[in-house]
Amino acid sequence: MVNTGKYLLASDITDALKDRCDAAAFPLFTLPWEVRLADITQSFLSSLFLTHREEYRAITAWKEFLFGVQGSSVLTELALTGWKEEGPYTALVLAGADADASFLADSKSFLNGLGQPYFIFPYKDTVVLLLQGELPAALVTWLKGHEQLVTGQGVTAPDLKALPDSCRQGQQALIWGRLHQQSWCYFGALGAYALFFSQPDDQVLHVLHDRALGALLAYDEGHQSSLYETLEAYLCHDGSLKGTAAQLYTHRNTVAYRIHKAEKLIPYDLNDWEQRFTVFLACHIHRYFEILKNNH
Repeated sequence: MVNTGKYLLASDITDALKDRCDAAAFPLFTLPWEVRLADITQSFLSSLFLTHREEYRAITAWKEFLFGVQGSSVLTELALTGWKEEGPYTALVLAGADADASFLADSKSFLNGLGQPYFIFPYKDTVVLLLQGELPAALVTWLKGHEQLVTGQGVTAPDLKALPDSCRQGQQALIWGRLHQQSWCYFGALGAYALFFSQPDDQVLHVLHDRALGALLAYDEGHQSSLYETLEAYLCHDGSLKGTAAQLYTHRNTVAYRIHKAEKLIPYDLNDWEQRFTVFLACHIHRYFEILKNNH
C-alpha cells in the first residue's frame, strides 16, 4: 500500500514497478494521504479474524453433517452459508497433494475463477471438495494435472440430504483409485463393487462369501496352497485352463488338478453357469474384504 498526495503522487509509481508487481502477482494499492495505514491494517486483520472464525464454524458444520450428526440445526447452519436443500451437488475426496496448505490455497484460487459455489476443507489425510452443481470439465483437467493427486468422485447428489452418501462414495472411490493406481475414480464406474460399498452392513456379503469360499480358504491357510488364486483366475478366464495357466505361469495339468481339488471344497457346481456366477461373485466379495482390511 502506498500513501499518495503529500510527498508521493500516483504518477510517481513507474510502469516498471507495476509490471514487476503484475509478474509476481503482488497487489499494489494507493491510498489518500489522509488515510492512515495503521487503521487499514487493523480493519484488515479484524476482517481476517472474522473470516477465519466463520470458516471454522462452516468446517465444523460440514464435518458434523457429512460424517456425524445430520440434524436440522446443522442444515440451518449450512443454509445460512448459502447451501440450500435443492441440488445438484458434487462431492470429491482428494489425497496425495504434495503440500496440503499450498494445495488448498491454489485450489481456492482456481475455484474462485470458475464462479461456481464450493466449499473445500481438510479431513484426516484427505481434502473434501463440495460443489454446487455439476462437475465442471475445467476442474477435472486442473486436478488431473497434479501428478501425485488421487481423486474419488461420488455420484451426483440430487439434494443436500443425499450429499453425505455422495461424500462416502467419494471416499470409497478414493480407496479403489489408490489401490489400482488410478488418478481419478468415479464411484458409479466400480460395477459390482459399488453395490458392495453401498451395503449398510456386510452381513449378507459375509454369508455368501463364507458359504462359497470358507472351506477353500481354510484349506489354503492350513496347507500353504494356492487353490483360491487358481480358482479366481480360472473364473476370470471363463473356465479356460490354457488362459489360467498362462496367467499363473503354471502348467495346464497343474491348473486342472487344483481346480478339481477346489471343486470338492466349494458347495457349487462350476459346470452350471448360475452356480459358477455365485462363486465368481464370492471371489469379488473376497477382493472387497481385502480392500477394506488394507485400508483400515
